[in-house]
Order: sequence, then structure tokens, then C-alpha cells
Amino acid sequence: MRRIIAAVRDQVGPDFPVFAKLGIRDESENGLTLQEGVAIVGQLREWELDAVEISGGLAETGAFNIAGEIKSGENEAFFRPWAQVAQDVADLPIILVGGMRSLDTMEDILTSGDAQLISMCRPLICEPDLPSRLRDGIQATSACVSRNRCWPRKGEIGISCKCKGIVRQVSPRDGEAASFC
Repeated sequence: MRRIIAAVRDQVGPDFPVFAKLGIRDESENGLTLQEGVAIVGQLREWELDAVEISGGLAETGAFNIAGEIKSGENEAFFRPWAQVAQDVADLPIILVGGMRSLDTMEDILTSGDAQLISMCRPLICEPDLPSRLRDGIQATSACVSRNRCWPRKGEIGISCKCKGIVRQVSPRDGEAASFC
């Protein structure tokens, strides 16, 4: 990882931000433990990284790192405890991914200092304009239900929201109703 970061830094120069996503625990037999992952986070500033996204798991441990049916305010931010531990040793901004669905949860994470940036994937597949809608007060939660049907099936190309038939009313802060697929 150190050599990859150095090679990227050589290509982009000292003023270009370089981030990495790091699974700091993988849940596989004889795999990376949380303590080992946190130790790596503690070295990243020396390696000239500008921020790290905290994640975890591997493809074969998918049930571990994919929550499914994420409900706003209930099982969001499932890597947050790890970010809290990593924050203690990090000398760089922490980016948190893992089930972000509500503006309230995201604001709480940022306000608490558990992370300095928020990252999302599936909600942006479902609603590419979600950050603007949250910022503008049009809605307060993502319509994404995390049924993990975003990824291409065998023979398909590209990602898209495939949770068809799911209609969810989003409760925006200003009282305006909005529905999504």
C-alpha cells in the first residue's frame, strides 16, 4: 500500500489530494484484525495520504459488510465504531462509509468528530441527486433500501437501482412529500 500511495503521489504531485479506501478489518480466517487495520491508519499521514475512507470486509465475507434493509436512524453507519477507534490514531481526515441514509445521522457523525467526511454508494445509485436534495431540504433521508440489487447480474453491464416495486415516501424537512422507486 505504501508503494502504491508513493507512486500515485509521484504522478499527481504534492498539492493534489490523495485518498484511499481501507478495509481496516476483513472478517476472514487469519485476515486483517481491527487492531492491525488501525495500526495501518496510524501510518497513512507519513505515507503522504490526505484522507482515508474506513470500510471493512471482503467479497467472501459479504454478509458481514452489507447490512441490507437499512432503516433511517436504526442501522446506519455500521463502520462508525471502527472510525471512532481509527480517529484516535489518525493524523488525517477520516471518511466514513457504510449505510448512510439520513441527514440527521450524517450531521451527527460530522458534529461528533467521528469522521470529517461522509461517503455513500448505493444511495447515489438510487438517487444521483441526493446530496443536492439533502442540502436543499427537499428530503431528509435516502430512498435507498439497500436490498443490494444495484450491481449487474450475470450478463448485464452497469449499475442501476433494481429494487423495483418499492415505493417509499420520504419525509422532507419542509413537509413536502416525495416518492421514489
